[in-house]
Amino acid sequence: MARRPEQSTLPATTHDQTVRFYFDVAISCLIPEYPHRRRGKSSDAAWEARYMEGVQEDVSAAIDMEGLSIAHRKHEVVDAAYRLHTAHFTVSVTQKFTAAECFIPREGYVGFSIKPKQFLKAKAALEAKIRNALKEKWIVHTVSYDYAASWIFVYEVKIAGTVELRRIFSQEEIDDADGSVRQAIENFNYEVVSNLEYPGFTVIPQISMRRPKDNIYKFDVYRTEYCGVTEDAVSGDIARLKKENNTSSVHYLELKSARDSFGGHVEDAEMLLELQDLPEGTQLVRAALDLVDYDEDIYDCGNDLVY
Repeated sequence: MARRPEQSTLPATTHDQTVRFYFDVAISCLIPEYPHRRRGKSSDAAWEARYMEGVQEDVSAAIDMEGLSIAHRKHEVVDAAYRLHTAHFTVSVTQKFTAAECFIPREGYVGFSIKPKQFLKAKAALEAKIRNALKEKWIVHTVSYDYAASWIFVYEVKIAGTVELRRIFSQEEIDDADGSVRQAIENFNYEVVSNLEYPGFTVIPQISMRRPKDNIYKFDVYRTEYCGVTEDAVSGDIARLKKENNTSSVHYLELKSARDSFGGHVEDAEMLLELQDLPEGTQLVRAALDLVDYDEDIYDCGNDLVY
């Protein structure tokens, strides 16, 4: 954990936080000899890997804890004659902390910390619960804390839609465009595109030559955003994530629901679009955006928990 400032100076968080704890757990286990070794259908290593999958399932079933995720790391021979091994697992569980138990390390910082007393209490309780859950069936060598994290996963998201604007050109405006309606429309389109591109929208006019009967001009609008979600939005083998903030191990994860995760970002983009300045004399009729695609590969990941 980060060094704690004076208690009276800690900026408080405004909501509860979920922290994921990672522990290295080592237990003794027997791996029987491969029964079909003489037939040459599989190697000893492949057999042991499959057998350890079953051990991992048993360990997972024994530990009844919220947010549980388990990953087999390695196993090593202790006594070859008796087929005795020590198996190492990463056991990861979540722990919720109230807003009162959290603080922001410094003003304006996006991450948060847990007050040391509450953090150490939770860590010790989780270690004891894991050990007690396993000790009746296995010899438990170690349950050691590795690290904790509050994950944020970033996806590349594609948003698209249509903006409809009502604009009536006066004869004076047409005269200023060399008497050309088409040129007046092109000038208008250019101004709209310039205004909406500034906040990050790509805008393509649908109408460029003739005035529509209803004087409503339509524009196709596209936007790429990098949207962060918490671990509640993903599923998969989260125990395999590494402490370092990189994407090397996030291929074990997938998004549960793009609509639920990015719907708020679409609404924010619509609101941003509606707040932009429009050419004088222009009325916003409709701005409608929707989620059209997202990259299933996680673009980036980070940890909001500050040690």
